[in-house]
Amino acid sequence: MQAPVYRGFSPPGTAEDYTTTVSIHTNTFDVNSGYQKIILTFINESDQPVDMNHAAIIFMASGHIDPWGNRGGTLDTNDIIINNSDALLLQPGERGTLSLSLAATQVPVKMSAITLTLAPSSTEGAASETISDEDSPVIPATDTACRA
Repeated sequence: MQAPVYRGFSPPGTAEDYTTTVSIHTNTFDVNSGYQKIILTFINESDQPVDMNHAAIIFMASGHIDPWGNRGGTLDTNDIIINNSDALLLQPGERGTLSLSLAATQVPVKMSAITLTLAPSSTEGAASETISDEDSPVIPATDTACRA
């Protein structure tokens, strides 16, 4: 599964002419594999540095991030909070990666869009963006309604 790229958002409370764009890309993975490595690549496409410290990455999947073993259920909300001891600046035009292992609770693996929410100190206001996942099996809307 290869996720298309989402581009652009204007953080709340900022001037209309200031837009931060961080695109999120995922590696291609086999929806029929029960255990696999997921690589998220973040690219700062704006002209300002973006602080990734305390950013939240959220997605739902028919699996979970696997620190050591299995858990039950068919859908898990996966929250990743980047917790660095200091600012974690992604400079304009630069990219950063985050990798994780995903353990499926069922196959084919279903995965929702990935949401990135920057901490309020990152851009003078909370900011959020999502990548679209049109080519992949997506969890039906009724299943994602439990996550606000």
